[in-house]
Amino acid sequence: MNVLLVLALTVQQPQDTVDLKPVVVTATRVPVAADRVASAVTVLRGSDLVARGIHTVAAALETVPGAHVAQTGSFGGQTSLFVRGGESDYTKVLLDGVAL
Repeated sequence: MNVLLVLALTVQQPQDTVDLKPVVVTATRVPVAADRVASAVTVLRGSDLVARGIHTVAAALETVPGAHVAQTGSFGGQTSLFVRGGESDYTKVLLDGVAL
């Protein structure tokens, strides 16, 4: 006797996507196009990060030349950013012009 099992496969629905404006990171709080800055600039694009399997800010920053990320404890623990050999308190992080 032959038995036929039919498995229902769930089809993943494509997630809605939203196009976001570029994120500008600057030490002066004034937006400047990356190609107009007189110093070294690293641009991290979301599509590139996803393609490389990078899902956290810490992992993304580890790809930046001159940046070192140190995480203490387990996932979600304190994370420190050291840029070009400086101390972690030498790096100021701003979100929409507000210090974090």
